[in-house]
Amino acid sequence: MEYWKNLLDQQLPREEWRDVVGYRNTYQVSSYGRVRHCPRLVRLKRKNWWQKPAKIIAQRFDGRYLVVGLHDNGKCIKKYVHRLVAEAFIECDDENLIVNHINEVKTDNRADNLEWCSIKENTNYGSGIEKRKVGRVAGREIGQCSLDGKLIAKFSSQSEASRMTGTCQQSISRCLKGQINYSNGFKWVLL
Repeated sequence: MEYWKNLLDQQLPREEWRDVVGYRNTYQVSSYGRVRHCPRLVRLKRKNWWQKPAKIIAQRFDGRYLVVGLHDNGKCIKKYVHRLVAEAFIECDDENLIVNHINEVKTDNRADNLEWCSIKENTNYGSGIEKRKVGRVAGREIGQCSLDGKLIAKFSSQSEASRMTGTCQQSISRCLKGQINYSNGFKWVLL
């Protein structure tokens, strides 16, 4: 079971808990990337108080990263778990740095898997460049076709086709990827 899915309030081996920055004595984050609400006193009636125990907060995947909702003065604020872990466990002197997942698994928010780095370092980290090349159609020969499918002209690149025909290069690219059917009155195909 992945640590972030573990909602049991039991201590995991070598797990360390620290206060979430800005939420002292309210929320804590662990070195494994779990977030919990601290134990607190809750008023039941006029004179009755109850000690509410600590509770692990469920995390959800927002399509990119794991997030939790932390309450502050009646408002629920969405926070990225990897950012909470890095702020609590990893020293950082520069406010402009972002958090990088060393093993490139965005749900692995263990403190030893995170590091602070610049945006450029994060963009070029690991297999990031290769992932961006997937689906790219630059550098291939392009065909300009009429709406009924007859080849009109050939171009060595999208930029050349854009320059010669006055069609927006982004529109040509979207046609080639199948996002739109035609642009500027023509179909565009890879040859």
